[in-house]
Amino acid sequence: MQQKKSFFTLLYSGGPGAFVFSFCILLIISNCTSHPLFSQNAGDEELSLVDTGLQSQFWAGVDFFQEGQYQQAARSLKPVLDACLRQQESAPTKAAFPLDSGQVAAAANLYALSLIRLGHREEGLQSLAEYYRLGILDGEGLLNYSRGAMEKKEFKLAFQLAQEACTVAGRPSGGAASFQNEAGWNGRCNYVAALAAFGLGDWLQAEQLFEDSRRLDEAAFAENPYHQYYLGLAQFRQNKWSVAYQTLQSLYHSHPNHPLSEKTARLAIHCTLQLWQGQDNSRTSSHWWNKAAELALELVHTASERQLQPDSLSRQQAVILAARIYRDGGRHQEALSLLEPYLERQDAPSLSCRFLAAEILASQGKSEGSQETLELAAAAYGKLGEICSPSGAGTGASAEFSIDSRGLAQELRALGDTASYRQGELLYSMEKYRDAAQAFAFYRHNYPAGSHGDAALYFNGEALRREGFHDQAILLHETLLVRYPESSFAFSSQVALMGLYKTKGEYQLALEQGRQLQTQFPQQAKTMDVEGQLEDLVLLEQGADSRTVELLHQYRAAGECGTREGRRLAVQLAARYRSSSQEITAAERVLLELLDALGLQGDHVADGTDDRGMELTAVGELPRRWVGEEEVAAQGSYLLADLYRQAGRYRESAQLFLVSARFFLLAGNGTEGGGDAGEAAAAALYRGAESFDVAGLRADCRAVAHQLESLFPQSRWTSAVRIFL
Repeated sequence: MQQKKSFFTLLYSGGPGAFVFSFCILLIISNCTSHPLFSQNAGDEELSLVDTGLQSQFWAGVDFFQEGQYQQAARSLKPVLDACLRQQESAPTKAAFPLDSGQVAAAANLYALSLIRLGHREEGLQSLAEYYRLGILDGEGLLNYSRGAMEKKEFKLAFQLAQEACTVAGRPSGGAASFQNEAGWNGRCNYVAALAAFGLGDWLQAEQLFEDSRRLDEAAFAENPYHQYYLGLAQFRQNKWSVAYQTLQSLYHSHPNHPLSEKTARLAIHCTLQLWQGQDNSRTSSHWWNKAAELALELVHTASERQLQPDSLSRQQAVILAARIYRDGGRHQEALSLLEPYLERQDAPSLSCRFLAAEILASQGKSEGSQETLELAAAAYGKLGEICSPSGAGTGASAEFSIDSRGLAQELRALGDTASYRQGELLYSMEKYRDAAQAFAFYRHNYPAGSHGDAALYFNGEALRREGFHDQAILLHETLLVRYPESSFAFSSQVALMGLYKTKGEYQLALEQGRQLQTQFPQQAKTMDVEGQLEDLVLLEQGADSRTVELLHQYRAAGECGTREGRRLAVQLAARYRSSSQEITAAERVLLELLDALGLQGDHVADGTDDRGMELTAVGELPRRWVGEEEVAAQGSYLLADLYRQAGRYRESAQLFLVSARFFLLAGNGTEGGGDAGEAAAAALYRGAESFDVAGLRADCRAVAHQLESLFPQSRWTSAVRIFL
């Protein structure tokens, strides 16, 4: 058997996860000065201790525990406790028990600790609860039980036990002063009670008890970083920023290598930032900002290059924290200097450094009014969005490091999501609407389930509207309302649609949007005077109705689609019907009759190629009944394509737009590069590409986009279609 340690050394050695016993129990045991647990009769005569086998078992259990043989300790102490309980139940007033109350309490504590150290934690805590119920535990046992209750989140019971521990037998007194005085014992009890109050969320009482513990035993408090940490945290939870900062920064500087050190510094930094933002006096405010920056830089210098624990900072993460503080303080160049070493790396924390650098450039550009700096920020956002996008996975981040976990992949995707959206947002604020439209289109195609999906649709639509692409803007706003009916942008999209329909002369659709606004957003509609706008639209719609009736008479008089004049009027009549949501069916009917009369089957199309190598959609060998009426065929197929797009029939819409493009070219005598017919053909091709895109047919979309770029390199539609390339 190895050499025995001092019993008092045992009490204060405290292995991992163990409870610490009071030395007073052993003092009582060694001196044998306590009264027996049971007396022989009701009189005052005391019974002397009897040296029995139970005494031997008790001391054997103590020895085993002291030597770390917890299995043997539990086996030795259990019979002692069982005998005590049997004696208590059978003849509590007639027989002496060979152990005094202090020894019984020590046996109970050692037995429970043995179970806990053997890994039977629940059983050990249950034994403490049982011995507490039987009145066996002394003060140290109560503290042990209190800590166990806190482990089970029974904070109310833990608080009660810690307070009770201060008053029951077993606390240090008299000869125990050489190990711990009365104040020190009360300080320990207050500390445990403070932890329980903290668990209850009673931050004020926790703070007061921590302060009492420090007052009662300043030396013990200073030696234990956890005391200071939880005191500072209790002050922090009460928003007592100044006193919390003093407590936490003192702990950080006095124990720089403690596991709590970094977390303590971060809390202290938070306190300084709150004090900085809450100061009206610029000098005082500057003082607290300087404190925050100093602590942040200390973290940068002490942080490891990699994250060692789940809640610790890597060097890059510490740099990000410091750079944000410098950015918030308007020290943009110093913030960028901190980030610079990480801007060319490709690991996840360094990509976060790139994102923050873009944010700092955007903040600097706005504060300084520098267009050049804003452009740098937009480019940085765009590059990061490409690196983290699925389409950039082979050449971006994953080319430099392995994305070996789902969590990391999601983190990078979220970073790219935000960066890509911020690029479009920044370009839009700079009034670079064409570039913004392309950025938002990139976002929608690469992050279809992104967190900014509704905002990207709205601003993409608005950017296109400002560039004069009204049909495309309508499509995007309508898509937003279908996909995100509860979006905060729904109201603005409906307002935009009302104006766009009015611009296009589709007054009935504009009226419908205005009435929906009044129903769904009554207060906002009043603010925008939607009612007054509706009155104007009603007048316009009434004029449009009279024109439709007149066209219908002319169409019928001309023999409808059976004559050349009737077919010309059919296009105008369908356009009038198209502007009224109540006449959509009539518009479709007229257009289908027109295409049939021209020998075009708009509802049965297949792939084909015309003699200019332009891949269009037509029906095999088309009858040439349309010769001389190419313009009518082009306009009719275009209207039907637009009608189908509004109805969500995107594939059919795309195919008909291609037919329309062919006939616009034929109407222009094959002059692909210019003139009104060429521009109309380019517009039809663009809309075809856009409809293929919305239908999810990306390969067809790109093919048509390449055709448009090849045939009409100078067209404004060619510039717009590059969004899809």
